[in-house]
Amino acid sequence: MLFASLPKSPRLNTLARLSWPVAANLVAQSLLGLVSTATAGRLGDAALAGVGVANALFSILLALLFGLDAGVQTLVARRLGSGDEAGAGVALRRGLLLCGALGVALGGAAFLVGPPAVAVAIRDPAAARAGGDFLKGFAPILPLLGLNMTFSAYWYGARKAGRAMAVTLLQLPLHAALVWGLALGVGPVPALGAFGAGLGASLAAAAALATHVALAFRIAPVRGLAGEDEVAGAGGEWAVYLRIGLPISLQQSLLYVCLALSFAVIARIGTGSAAAINGMNALAVVASLAAGGVGTAAASLVGAAVGRGEAGDAGRWGWQAAAFGVAVLSPFCLAVAAWPQPALALFIGNPRTVELAAWPMRILALAMLTDSFAWILAYSLRGAGTTVAASGASFVLQWAVQLPLSWWVGVRLGLGLTGVMAVYAARSVIEATVMSLLWRRWGRRQAAVPQDGGPPPRRIVVMGGAGAGKSTLARALGERLGLPVTHLDRLYFGPDWRAVGEAAFRDRVAEALAGDAWVVEGTYHEASQISLPRADLVIWLDRPALLRLWRSWNKVRRHRGQVRADRPDGCEEGFSLRYAAMIFSFGAWTGRVEASVRRVAAQARVICLRSDAEARTALERLAT
Repeated sequence: MLFASLPKSPRLNTLARLSWPVAANLVAQSLLGLVSTATAGRLGDAALAGVGVANALFSILLALLFGLDAGVQTLVARRLGSGDEAGAGVALRRGLLLCGALGVALGGAAFLVGPPAVAVAIRDPAAARAGGDFLKGFAPILPLLGLNMTFSAYWYGARKAGRAMAVTLLQLPLHAALVWGLALGVGPVPALGAFGAGLGASLAAAAALATHVALAFRIAPVRGLAGEDEVAGAGGEWAVYLRIGLPISLQQSLLYVCLALSFAVIARIGTGSAAAINGMNALAVVASLAAGGVGTAAASLVGAAVGRGEAGDAGRWGWQAAAFGVAVLSPFCLAVAAWPQPALALFIGNPRTVELAAWPMRILALAMLTDSFAWILAYSLRGAGTTVAASGASFVLQWAVQLPLSWWVGVRLGLGLTGVMAVYAARSVIEATVMSLLWRRWGRRQAAVPQDGGPPPRRIVVMGGAGAGKSTLARALGERLGLPVTHLDRLYFGPDWRAVGEAAFRDRVAEALAGDAWVVEGTYHEASQISLPRADLVIWLDRPALLRLWRSWNKVRRHRGQVRADRPDGCEEGFSLRYAAMIFSFGAWTGRVEASVRRVAAQARVICLRSDAEARTALERLAT
């Protein structure tokens, strides 16, 4: 077993224990597709071709469900991590409603639009007819798969992946019997051809769903029926599912389209290359399944750590899972890279095609390591609940980099399949780098904002340059925490922007901050000598100068002639070159600045927020 040769440690043992059932489940699921393909092959070349095209179109629709189960897994892991078992059951039930509804819509599209689409994609009438018939029997499986995937996501999030694997292993023989029997006919059962193959797969999926229900409803928090309050409050959580899952769903669906176009590019190189890539993909599937298993385990562990409020532990799980995945796959990938011919010969019968694929396979085998590293970090980002940037980066790299460069290098430059694999390897390195940066950024953002737990702060100082958003954040903190807010500009200036003088300013600040609970915003050295020693939280807003310049000008434009709580009485908003120069001269947050602030605010927690997203997260956590 891939996971057996690694050094033992409690965290590695946890990763291995959670990863291998997921990987085994993915292998069993891939066997379901192989059974359908093998059965179609017994129906003749036309049926095999038609079912192949139908499966390609079906995969594009199915991929739209992939992201929603990630949302379920993330929420379940978080709620169980925080000890909220009832909340995990609620997350499952709401996920079932959402995925089931989307599955019904997609199934309807597959039934109505699928057969005409197959006829457009393939010219052979017999093949088109077989593909359409297959989709008519196969379309009901989409809502069933949506529900099954949601239950599996619950098991993954609950760290009970063995149950999902057990259901698939029970489904596999039933799937084979129904698909084979209904397609080819057994005893009194008539042969229904391609339609029977699709129908058999749908019936087996229905049986799997019944098994999931039987297992899940033995758990009391899952078994509870949704009440009116739960239904009424579901909208916000469904929005979380969509925020987490929709980027993944779109990226995965478009990935299948990109893969189809990539096969078309390789086919332009030659028939031998098209045959070779099929054998190479069979080997690459091993890496993708193992990486998927580790990635799913990582998502659960990260989600549970986030639910406990342990962002640092979540960050460590992401890095350790990615390194663990590479360690697991290294013996296999390095062996294939060293001896590609014997591995390829398992799937390719023509010796000339094996030799053609040898060097491309070496490149692909090494690229699988960097790809797996990237995939596992992407799964970790799913567990953290942030998917937009990762999915967007994958989309751009696949469509804007890999696909056009594959055509240019492989076809136009004549470097063939070796050139295409070199492009793939380069893209995998870039994607691994991007995912590493995104994961590191997420960790820094979590470290920058207050974690859940403990009493809320009562004396808060908000500092930063002009236009950074100090007054906006200070007002929001005051409203959420019920604290009085002091704007230092109102204390420093009198009418017509005349400074009141240093002594008067200090007296005003001391009077405003005499109490034990307040929020004060502004960056004045004189005030900081009074506010920072008493503060229990100091927030520094670090924003780019150009952004602060725009916001300052826009504030003047929007609020000219209006009364503002953060502006001194008798002072009109103004904007000048001198003011712009002051914005650009304000320094950025540095280690030296931080050390200076910490030296004065000895009792306070000091955090730096570098984006509006970090500010929103900090506000939410401080207010809970």
